[in-house]
Amino acid sequence: MMNKQAQLQIDQINMRGLVVEVDEETELEDFEGSHLRHMQILKYFDKVRELLPEAAPDQGNENSPYIYRFYMTLGIRSLSDEDAGHPDQNAVSPMLIIQADYVIQYLSERKLSEKDCLDFAEYEVYLHLWPYFREVVQSSCSRLGIECLTVPAYPE
Repeated sequence: MMNKQAQLQIDQINMRGLVVEVDEETELEDFEGSHLRHMQILKYFDKVRELLPEAAPDQGNENSPYIYRFYMTLGIRSLSDEDAGHPDQNAVSPMLIIQADYVIQYLSERKLSEKDCLDFAEYEVYLHLWPYFREVVQSSCSRLGIECLTVPAYPE
C-alpha cells in the first residue's frame, strides 16, 4: 500500500450544502440534554473526480499536479427514546439533523489508482473534514438556541 498522505495535499475545502432541521413536533425551547441521548453520526462518500493536470504555457504536464475532488457528506442526528429502539432507524424521523455536504480538493504529483482514491476517501478524507463539521454543528446549535451537541473528536 502506498503512502497516500505523502502524495495528496489538501488544496481546498468547500461546503456545497447544509441542512439543519428540527422535527416540527419538537419545540426548540424544550430541547434539552435528554434529547441528546441517542445521537447518530452520518458519514457518506459520494464520489471522487480526477482532473488532469493543466500544462502551463512554458512547461509540460510534469510540473502540474493532478487534482482530486472528493465529495463527502457528514451529519449528526438526534433520535427520541422511542425511535432509538426502532429496528430500522433510517425509517424514523430525527428530532434534529445537521448535515453538511463538502467537496475537498487535493493535489498530487502523480496519478492515483481508483482503489487508492477509495481507500483515501474511507480512511483520510473524513479526518480532514471532521474539524470543519464539528464547527458547523456548534454554530448551528448556537443559532438554534439549543444546548450544543457533543461531537466526538473523531467517531470510531
